[in-house]
Order: sequence, then structure tokens, then C-alpha cells
Amino acid sequence: MEFCCGLVAVLAVLAVVGHGIWVVAAAVLSQVFGGTEPQQRQTRHRRRRVCPGCEHTLLATDDHCPRCGLAQDDPLALRLEHTRTGLREVAALAERGELDAATADIVATRLRAHVHELTHPARATVVPVAEVAPEPVPEAAVAEPGHPPRYIPPAPEPEPAPPGPPHRRGALAGFMEERNIFWGELVGGLLIVGCSIALVLSLWKRLEEVPYFPFLLAAAITAALFGAGQYTLHHWRLAATSRGLLVISLLLAPLNLLLLGAPGVGSAGVALDLAVKAAALLGFVGMVRAAGRDLIGTDLLPGPIDRRWLLSLAVVGAPATQWIPDLGWAPLPAWLPLACHVSACAAVLAGLTWYRRAATHEPFGERTASAVLVFAGVSLFALVAAWGLFLTRAADVPLAVRGLAVPLVIAAVPLLEAGLLVQRRLVPGHAGLTTTATGVAVAGAGVLAVGVTLAWPDPLRLTLAAAVVGAVLTRVTWREGIAWFQLGAAPALALAYVLGTQGVAGAWGELVWADPAVLTRFLLGTMSSASGTTPPDSAGTRSRRAM
Repeated sequence: MEFCCGLVAVLAVLAVVGHGIWVVAAAVLSQVFGGTEPQQRQTRHRRRRVCPGCEHTLLATDDHCPRCGLAQDDPLALRLEHTRTGLREVAALAERGELDAATADIVATRLRAHVHELTHPARATVVPVAEVAPEPVPEAAVAEPGHPPRYIPPAPEPEPAPPGPPHRRGALAGFMEERNIFWGELVGGLLIVGCSIALVLSLWKRLEEVPYFPFLLAAAITAALFGAGQYTLHHWRLAATSRGLLVISLLLAPLNLLLLGAPGVGSAGVALDLAVKAAALLGFVGMVRAAGRDLIGTDLLPGPIDRRWLLSLAVVGAPATQWIPDLGWAPLPAWLPLACHVSACAAVLAGLTWYRRAATHEPFGERTASAVLVFAGVSLFALVAAWGLFLTRAADVPLAVRGLAVPLVIAAVPLLEAGLLVQRRLVPGHAGLTTTATGVAVAGAGVLAVGVTLAWPDPLRLTLAAAVVGAVLTRVTWREGIAWFQLGAAPALALAYVLGTQGVAGAWGELVWADPAVLTRFLLGTMSSASGTTPPDSAGTRSRRAM
């Protein structure tokens, strides 16, 4: 515990000092390896992070957009930026209900047309004409008595072509790109999540005299990460980095709420405990809804229920179920968070397949596919976190783990379905997302196998887990056309059939909570009897005794 506290402090100091070293080192290396670029270009910084013409991400030293070549100092860039800001404001007013949808669509359409006019100006048609001698200017027009001479403007000189985008040299410029810095921030965020898990398991034991101190400390860290993500996304336009911070804050939210389910938290009084939990519930629901607006969007996942409420149910509802006092049924803390996870994910997947029948076969874009995978992943993490606290409270941990066998199998089904859905409907050209979706589907199949393994050697749980696994894999085999899934479906269905028929015959009396070797001999004897062969004496004797 002291090691974890020290580790958190050391990581915080390293983050601050490391960022300062990063800035200094980047400045020094830019001066050393900057080549022959002018000093003014190396030290010049811009407030604009996104090109207003094509919305391409810019670096701080970009004078021209690398994609469309728009000069960022041109008045046209300022006009485009104002127009796009108006588009965002109209969308925000429509989302808050302060502007009706019809008017918002009309205004947004006109603003988009204005952007198109600015970025694609109409070119005048050049008509060749015969050369005509210039008309002589009368002398009276040049100089008349009592009048100043008429001013004839000179012919305009052709404007020079705008300079191309600045050339970037070496590996340093590529390393300083936002997409590369993002991976370093992601690793740091994972370290924060890991330290928070250790905090959930041990910190409150040291600070029992201040019941709400661990929760307040963890909630402050989560709120800081969430605020940083919102600020960098809406003010600095750092999309990748900001979404990484928002995902980390969503992963920390269930861990924070589990701190309020620790023993001794309510020692300050029932009224205060209820008030703190109610405030925490409302605060984290608001945070999850705000993060969901930027991560999964408001119109990417169709359905009659706002998907941000479903995300709140999965992320906040699953850990909040661990606050419920003991009602006398031991499996209740394991099944309640499962209900939150499955209902939220099932509603999202059903909305993509059943809610809009006409759009069932429409391909997914990058944003929709990312929203589905983020939803499934964050929901599963909240469920696993709630189960972790449930296991730490259990008096008999092996028995509690065996009790999670069937819930774990059911929890893996949305994960498998989400991965297969994205893999099937994702538009071509997104190799990274396709690989991620495949990995999610394979992970879901692996969790199904783990659930069947945990059920061993309890015949009832093993029968239920094997039946669910066999049914799910068979559906995937026939609907998705993935034949190798049947290699797992056939043994699972066979196992469920053998154990189910023997259970109906009343042969489970000696096998419930039996030694694994007893169940193995029973299955071997049953299969040998079904095939008409004579099993070994020990297995046959044991099987007949069980029968």
C-alpha cells in the first residue's frame, strides 16, 4: 500500500518534470537539426490547429496547409474559420433544443454552401478576342485648362504563386507529430489506471479515519483528466490526444465509484453516505454523458434511447450495483452489473441491426466503427471492475470464481457480436480498425472458452455454459459464414447434451461439487456407453455407480 502511494507520487512528479524536459529537448534538437530554415519560421507559432479549408490538422509552424495549400495568413482562411465556427454553433444550438431542427438544417446547408463557394471559387471563362489597338487618349482628357490631369492606373502585375508547404526534414519532425506523442500519453494513462486499481484495493485500509478521502482524491484526478480532454478537444483541436484522455477518464470512473462500496465508508453517518453517493452518481453520469458526446457521438448509433444514457448505465450502473447491501442471495452482486452491461450493449447492437431495417446493410464509417468498439470495451471494463470488488469481498474465492462462469460467458457475447459486426460492415480502407475488430471478436471467443473452463467440474454450470457457447458459435458459423467457429460449437453442444441428458436422468447426485477426476470418469463412461464400447473397469464402475 505504501509502495502504491509512493508510486503515484513519483509518477506525478515524473509527468511534470518529464514534460518540461520534453519541451526543452525539443527546442534544443530543433535548433541543432533544423537545417537551413529561417529562424523566423522555426520560432513562429499559431493559435489555429486545424486548416479551415479542409480541416486537416496543422503543426505550429505550418504557414500553408500540407493538404490543400491554403495560406493561413490569407483573409480567406479567416473567413472560412468564421463560417465553420458558425456551423458548430448552429449544431450546438440544435442539440440543446434552442433552435428547431428545420431552421438548423436550412442555416447549416447555407453555411456549407458558403464554405464550398470559398474553397471552390467559380473560374471566369476566358474568351479569346482579337487584338485591338488602344484608343488614343484625347489631349483634353490628359490635361485640360483648370483641371488636374486624369489618373490612368497602371496595368496590374501578375500575382506570384503562393509558396508551397514547408519542407520537413529528418526523423525529428515525424517524431514530434501529434499521432506519435499520443502513444506516449496513452502509456502514461494506462499507468494511471493501473495505480488507480491498486488504490481501489488498498488505499482505504490505510485511511479508515477519513472514509471519503480515497474517493475524493481519485475523483479529483479523474475530473482533471476529463477537463483536460474537453479543453484540448474544443479549444486546441487535438482530436487524438483529447479522445485518449476522455477514454482514460471513462476507465477511471467505475474505479472511483467502487471506492464508495468499500467497508467502513458509511461510518460517517447514513445521511451523509446517501448524500455523497447521490452526488457521485449524478456527477459521474454527467461526466459520462459529456464524454460520450465526443466519443460515440449523438447520431452515430441509432436507437430510440439516447446512447449516452446507455453508456452511463454501463459505466456508472455496473459499479453502483455494488453499493446495494446484502439481500440474502449471494449471486446478486455478480448478476446485477452483468444486467447493466448486457442491456446497454444489446440495445446498441440491436439499434444497428434491427432499429433501422433499411440501413441494416449500410457500411460503417470510421467514426461509427470506433464508437461501437469504444462502447463495448468501456462497458466490459466497468463490468470486470465491479466483479473484482465482488471477488475481494467473497469469503470463498474459488467458489465465487466458479459462480462467475455462466455470467462471464454471457458477458462475452456482446464483445464477440460487436467485433464481428464492425468487421462485416466496415468500409474498405481502414486496415487498423479491421484488425482491431478481428481482435475484439477473437477475444470474445476466448472469454467464452474461459467461462466454460471456470465452470468445471460443476455439472449444472458446465451444462449451462456449454449450451450458451454452442448456441452462440453455431449462430456465428451460419450467419457470418465463418466455418472454423464450428470447431468450438460442436464439442460445446455435445458436452451440454451429454450432461443435460444425464442430469434429467438423475445422475448428478454424486457429481455436484465432485472432484474433477470423478466428472472425467463419468463423461468417459457415458461416451463409451453411447458408442457401444466397454470402458475401463474403474471408469465403468464409477459410471454405473453414478447412474
